[in-house]
Amino acid sequence: MHRFRPKRPSFMVQFYTMVLVIFVVIIVFCSVALWVIARSITNSITALDKATKQISLGKLDEEIVVKGSNEIIVDVNLNSMRLTLKENQTRRSRFIMGVSHDLRTPIALIKGYTEALADGTVDQPEMQKKSLQIVLSKIAQLEDMRAHGLRSVCIHPFPKGFRPTSCISTMSRRCSPSRPSASRPSFSHFV
Repeated sequence: MHRFRPKRPSFMVQFYTMVLVIFVVIIVFCSVALWVIARSITNSITALDKATKQISLGKLDEEIVVKGSNEIIVDVNLNSMRLTLKENQTRRSRFIMGVSHDLRTPIALIKGYTEALADGTVDQPEMQKKSLQIVLSKIAQLEDMRAHGLRSVCIHPFPKGFRPTSCISTMSRRCSPSRPSASRPSFSHFV
């Protein structure tokens, strides 16, 4: 009796099997690597989007921290913008307090003299004329303040034409595959 021996696969079958296994391993490895990279980028963009929303809502006290190596430049720039906006906000509130203080004195004098004239406290014609001159001089002072001081100062929380938008929607519009490659932005300066 002959014992049946299984045929040994030919060299080509072994070769193709080995190539197929290596190919599958490479595909699995690349898929996992792409998933990890995509997840990292998505998490970073989501964190940056959250930070820009906080800034657009005027919440400027929290420092922006985005973990990762690719976002360092954006992180630093967003923090710089946040601090600049915070300084401008402080400057604006000081300016408004200063203007309010500067307006308070002439308005109080105008109010006091007009009340005195209206209720008859000042009844002598010379004193009435002097009171009216003081009121007119304070009105002129207010007009000067308006013409010179307030016209030269323009306070806006954002530059003209600026519109806060979502970071994710902007990035998806700018980097969509439907756009020709020549019009896509280059990110080579971040590398």
